[in-house]
Amino acid sequence: MLQPIKTIEISKIIKETTTKGSAPLFTYGIDDNTYFVKTTNQKNPSAEIINELLCGYFAQCWSLHVPEFCLAMISKEVVDSYLQGIEKMSDFYSPNFYENILFGSKQVWSATELEQFINVSKRDLKLFSNPMDFLKIGAFDLWVGNKDRKPENPNVLIGSENGLFDFHPIDHAAAFAYLTNYKEVREVLLHIEPKNCILSTILAKTISSFVTHEDIKNLKNDINDCINNTIGNLDFIFDQVPSSWGLGKKSKEHLKSFFSDEARNKTIIEHFLSYLK
Repeated sequence: MLQPIKTIEISKIIKETTTKGSAPLFTYGIDDNTYFVKTTNQKNPSAEIINELLCGYFAQCWSLHVPEFCLAMISKEVVDSYLQGIEKMSDFYSPNFYENILFGSKQVWSATELEQFINVSKRDLKLFSNPMDFLKIGAFDLWVGNKDRKPENPNVLIGSENGLFDFHPIDHAAAFAYLTNYKEVREVLLHIEPKNCILSTILAKTISSFVTHEDIKNLKNDINDCINNTIGNLDFIFDQVPSSWGLGKKSKEHLKSFFSDEARNKTIIEHFLSYLK
């Protein structure tokens, strides 16, 4: 069952990190956990962090191991304390960025980048709690139109719990094909070319090579259930988005109609299954 999003006060900025599309702050929260905190220069709506929140909840509806996420608040005092040790923050951050509600993603401990697991054997797959989750992440990307998770930039962490590895999809800022007007979301714009999908990676092909006919049938049913579970929770998920981020009523209505399109959802599942042949 989905839980209302928490708000975490950040007590310390440790450092500004560098990624391809943004510069998340690695921070320490008052709950004694570490978070990667994101803001955006986009206004009305703040699409990048809206995407992070929406897809975080969507991934939970798909039973994917998305890192815990929250709304993050940073005070001027915390920012000033950080700036005492450096010349300035990058141009990505406006002087008063801390006045906005930010998006936080909890650090996945003992995590490593997916690239180290690209070439795996059937025996290696036994080290994972559920190898099929990687295929589900690919299907998830097709459904939400995440065009930034691709073979050369998989945005998946490998974390270990109870002695087994899990796939942790991260960075959903580029969902909905980078669109900032959600009323413009259309299938033709969200379509992902096969070469740009993680289902085209060696790892995905290795996993799918051991998939049985019964596995495919079960996976198809599972993804269909995941989609319906997400649709059933859309109103709750939309309610978790801060009003200041600018996700309007008409945008919510359009997204709900778009994701509830049974014909599209059936096509997405069939497209996904074509990768497993």
